[in-house]
Amino acid sequence: GALGLLLGGATGAAWGVIPSVVTFGLSIPICATVMGTLGMWTGVAMGGAAGLAGGGAVGYGAAVCAGDRSFQECVDHVKEKARSWSRGAVMAEPGGTGGTA
Repeated sequence: GALGLLLGGATGAAWGVIPSVVTFGLSIPICATVMGTLGMWTGVAMGGAAGLAGGGAVGYGAAVCAGDRSFQECVDHVKEKARSWSRGAVMAEPGGTGGTA
């Protein structure tokens, strides 16, 4: 949220310079305010969505792993899952369609 406010406000102020000749400079703070607000709410929404997804994944993993395993077995399981996912991401061809040639 704060980063979106900062970047949105700076971008809005920069865009507000363009019509400032016609608006006698009033477009600069108006554009900065509007874009800063939009950037803040976009950042809040994206951060909330990422937190929801991350929290859900951790909660699901804890619920699945907690059944009959020890804590160390759960940690090892999560590490192995992360390694396998990262290997798949590294091996994926950037820009590839995944279909036939």
